[in-house]
Amino acid sequence: ADVLAAGIAQLLPGGDTPYVWSAADPLPYEQLPHDPTLSAQRSAVLGRLLMADASRPPVVVTTIRALMTAIRERESFERDLVRLTVGQRVDDAALVRRLVEAGYQLEPMVEGPGTISRRGGILDIYTPGEDEAIRLEFFGDEIDSIRRFDPGTQRSTDRITSAVVLP
Repeated sequence: ADVLAAGIAQLLPGGDTPYVWSAADPLPYEQLPHDPTLSAQRSAVLGRLLMADASRPPVVVTTIRALMTAIRERESFERDLVRLTVGQRVDDAALVRRLVEAGYQLEPMVEGPGTISRRGGILDIYTPGEDEAIRLEFFGDEIDSIRRFDPGTQRSTDRITSAVVLP
């Protein structure tokens, strides 16, 4: 699927790239560990499909095994999406609980997709499908700022006014 997607990418206009929908985690009888990276990749593809521009439908490359696995219903996925904007009032403890229920792991420091970290009035979130994590700074219960940052260096790269956090 990856090789086919690379070939198709050369044919798509405007630098579009196809999405690769990988097979889900090992089947229950395979008794292999869960792969959080694969889950994050699948969540990123669902998020991109949900937010795709209808005038430019995306191309998805997959395998037979991947097509045979069940996926979340659209309503369930949309319910777990979290949209955040500067100035929005948010109960940060409730937000952390909501993200953990949506599959995020609470860690001392975000290092990979699907992890969150909370330190005082700061909440770091590494949403699937993004190269950088986001840092929310709270003033009381209000989001004071949202910044993108490099999880490797923990340095901010730019300020943004809103973010969508995928399950």
